[in-house]
Amino acid sequence: MALPEVVRAVNGRIPVLVDGGFRRGTDILKALALGATAVAVARPYLYGLATFGQRGVERVMTLLHTELALNMGLAGVANIASIDRSLVRFLIEALDADGYLSAPLQELWETLPPEYEIALEALEIALH
Repeated sequence: MALPEVVRAVNGRIPVLVDGGFRRGTDILKALALGATAVAVARPYLYGLATFGQRGVERVMTLLHTELALNMGLAGVANIASIDRSLVRFLIEALDADGYLSAPLQELWETLPPEYEIALEALEIALH
């Protein structure tokens, strides 16, 4: 989780731009909540360009904007300036000192049907 450390190190002296793996509005929301000034979305942009040219790029950007706005609304955030780290608190607090899911969250997952086990494994892999 290098982004928060970079944001702390620059201490507002320069903008923090982040790139790499941003595919959905939720990805953008989390990056902004962790302190990024802006998020680069090169691959989705290039997918749109390669498949439908300018219209494809416009569509990709519209989808990302819509997803970001929807998720901001679901999180109760009215504007970009109101996005803060509190939006990612749950996941950070759900991890133990070694970066694995904490016991209460693990217990919750164990009460879910077996098909959710794959999602839990994917989450743990993504976090490491």
